Amino acid sequence: MKAYRLKNDGGACRIEALPLPSLHRGQHTDAEPYRLQAAGKLPMPEQNLDQASGLRAIRLSGSGDVELFNDAAPGLFFVIAGELALRTSREDVLEPGDVLLAECGARPGWSTIPGTILVRLDVEAQWPGADAVLQDEGTPTPRDQAAPKIMRIYEGADHRSYLAGFPEFLPVSDDVWSDPRPVLGFRFLRFPDGAFIDWHPEVVNNFAIFLSGEMEIEARGSNPIEYFRTGDILLAEDRKGEGHIDRMHGDIHLALIVMDNQALWAFDKGEGQ
Repeated sequence: MKAYRLKNDGGACRIEALPLPSLHRGQHTDAEPYRLQAAGKLPMPEQNLDQASGLRAIRLSGSGDVELFNDAAPGLFFVIAGELALRTSREDVLEPGDVLLAECGARPGWSTIPGTILVRLDVEAQWPGADAVLQDEGTPTPRDQAAPKIMRIYEGADHRSYLAGFPEFLPVSDDVWSDPRPVLGFRFLRFPDGAFIDWHPEVVNNFAIFLSGEMEIEARGSNPIEYFRTGDILLAEDRKGEGHIDRMHGDIHLALIVMDNQALWAFDKGEGQ
């Protein structure tokens, strides 16, 4: 994961390293509080989320005839597939798992390759704040295929969790931003190699973007284990029930975007419903 900030410097555009307010987790996370919170036997903790709005995505054809940057709010971009080349006083190429904060009025030269997918959040002008620090890249773990893995995990009628495809997330047409969806906030997490969380429900709806390392998710169903690497996405909406297992391979950076139930994408649950 590389993280950059695009600054508007008196009409000119320059790029610099972006510090992130990442919460570092330990080797082992106790799953029992998640189970108790899901059952209503333990109060939900304060989320301490950074404020954001307008979760949206775009798949680019490479034509360049698209409005990526605007002046409405600073944009926090995540590269999901392909690459985004930025031209300021230098050229920087962002790849899957990389992060970009573009200030209002920062309009660099840019180009992409066909099939590039970006996710954007509108964030507050003061983000990332005084507590942010520069992060190293974690463990670079590229996918074994060009297409990103975009999935969701949900609770079935049997109260077990199931993994499913998530095609509803991407816009139907290229070069068009999807309609923005409201979010409750977001945060960055970091897990060390070997970290583990036993069977647990997610408790809140977490839209996860994987930025480095590899996370192994175990659930139920005919394909119970999936591996998520740089640029992959998992919408975890199994807020109750048995839940799933998380196993961390390598130094993991992760962006979690928390969403209300009303903002989620409808779909046919199929298996487990």
